[in-house]
Amino acid sequence: MAATVPKTEFNAFQREIIAELEQAQPSEQPHILDSAHDVDARIVFLFVQRLANRYGGSAFAARVMEQLRSGGWEPDDVDLKAWKTAVRTAKRDVEFETELNQWVEQAGPEENRVEAAARISWCKRAQHGKLDLSKLGLKTLPRVIGALTHLEELDVSGNSLDRLPPEIGLLQNLQSMNVSRNSFATLPKEIRLLQSLQLMNLSRNSFDTLPPEIGLLRNLRSLSLFSNRLNSLPEWIVSLSKLELLDASSNELETLPEAVGEFKNLRELFVGGNKLRALPPAIGRLANLQTLYASLNLLQDLPSEIGHLQNLQSLYISSNQLRSLPPEICRLKNLRAVFLSSNPLQSLPVEIDQIQSRGQTWVEFERTFFDSRMDEGRS
Repeated sequence: MAATVPKTEFNAFQREIIAELEQAQPSEQPHILDSAHDVDARIVFLFVQRLANRYGGSAFAARVMEQLRSGGWEPDDVDLKAWKTAVRTAKRDVEFETELNQWVEQAGPEENRVEAAARISWCKRAQHGKLDLSKLGLKTLPRVIGALTHLEELDVSGNSLDRLPPEIGLLQNLQSMNVSRNSFATLPKEIRLLQSLQLMNLSRNSFDTLPPEIGLLRNLRSLSLFSNRLNSLPEWIVSLSKLELLDASSNELETLPEAVGEFKNLRELFVGGNKLRALPPAIGRLANLQTLYASLNLLQDLPSEIGHLQNLQSLYISSNQLRSLPPEICRLKNLRAVFLSSNPLQSLPVEIDQIQSRGQTWVEFERTFFDSRMDEGRS
């Protein structure tokens, strides 16, 4: 016996969809079924097909049917909720592809938007967690990227981007975002909504100040600001209490905020290639710090508090203006490598001989290491 649909439910569904049709295509008045009394499943099936065809053509109808079947629907089933969901999902998919195609059509001569659109479409269809749009010459991103709510990793490095669409804030599951080697000087306020973000790479851009919204990303563990135009770090940066890596090297920093000592979880701090004349005494409070990179600055001395960094393993202080080292440095029992080259050192603590001998072995490696960072931008 054929399944039936209650007349009231069928009519309500029909009115709802007709209203959507009239809004989308005001010039057309769809004439669908006039009566829904004791309509069996196959007739309702034809109703949905006709409805879909009238709204979006055969491609849209095919999408509706695909949505129904993916939900386990059979031709003899009557499930208005499933049909409604299928129609709405198909409608969103058509709108997604329409807007994406329009974005492709507006491509500049050096932009490979065709490839970018293909990757975005595939990522949406496959519900893939990673999207790589790097090195495609892109100047903008499509707004429909906000539909990829399942996305966990986004890489748009090596393009010509200077802004992100506000819809980026819809990527609630995003954990890693790489926007290095672009032309960003600011970020949309919606970036604050990315509360799952753990890794943010802003290297090789044009930031002269940090957007305050970054301070609201409380789950951030790695923040790379390498090679921008920053002349200071804001005090609010310490609100990123889970930060384990902070790379602010190759900027124009003249000082570090005293609050830097509040990074209780920080393991790696890169501040090389700036204009620092001193490190704040508060740096001694970084109890978990393992790597401190402060080469290529204007440091004239090191704070005695550096002796409190009992977990420090690597200390990079080459190419500064150091004339001496504090004797407290000899307290660092876990220190494995010290890089001292290119300093006008006139005296060393008596106990430093063993540490210095280890460091001399690594002088050439440090130079190679920094050069590679300059080439790659830590991307």
